Amino acid sequence: MNLSNDDAQWLAQHDGVKLLSFTGSPRVGWFLKSLVPRKPVVLELGGDASLIVWEDADLEWATQRIVASAYGYAGQVCISAQHVVASAGVLDQLRVRLTEATLSCKIGSPLDRDTVCGPMISESEAARVEAWIEEARKGGANLLAGGVRNGTWYPPTLVENAPPESKLGCEEVFGPVLTLVGVDSLDEALARVNSSKYGIHASLFTQSEEVVRACHENLEVAGLIVNDAPTIRFDGMPYGGIKDSGFGREGVAHAMEAMTEPKVLLQRA
Repeated sequence: MNLSNDDAQWLAQHDGVKLLSFTGSPRVGWFLKSLVPRKPVVLELGGDASLIVWEDADLEWATQRIVASAYGYAGQVCISAQHVVASAGVLDQLRVRLTEATLSCKIGSPLDRDTVCGPMISESEAARVEAWIEEARKGGANLLAGGVRNGTWYPPTLVENAPPESKLGCEEVFGPVLTLVGVDSLDEALARVNSSKYGIHASLFTQSEEVVRACHENLEVAGLIVNDAPTIRFDGMPYGGIKDSGFGREGVAHAMEAMTEPKVLLQRA
């Protein structure tokens, strides 16, 4: 349910509420948790999903899925693609593909089946994204496509080499913006992804089972999606995050476990 801040605090602390499940920003989620230290809590908070595109990836397919994930819903999904970490061997090709795909994305009404990117939820949010892009550019980032706001409309935008310390580099943008950076080794790619304070989903595009295993074992995320977008989610899978992205898992079976308590019955015959 959608509530005001005061009502949410009151409801979270009410004795009749036995479990708190919150979806929203890390700031609000962790604050609500602090109010109820004795209650079970499930938090599904923000994310800045990274995608590793390795040297043996199908670049045409990777580009399609990355663009759909980054710009669909105007990027206003907690597992929207935000950071592309590309092997140096495919960086130049991927840059061209992503730039062309970003520029060709259809912007318009979500009611139009051909629309990829619709408006943002408010003009203030679109202005915030615009400010983040400008901050990254001043820090040395290269704007490859997009970046010009019109009211609530913010176009699909591709930025290369956003400074890691910039808001675009380390916070959840929650807008139609994608960053691109090249790396020379898998260890460097893993370090890039793991430097994030968030950890819901990450994606990996590769044909190598060895690379899949290495990423699955070492990435600090709750889910790894191989050869598809990080926005993939099914109700049967455990869905949630680690680090600042929250804890606990959603999904039908996992929500039932979270919202109930096991009770043992032992009976001697």
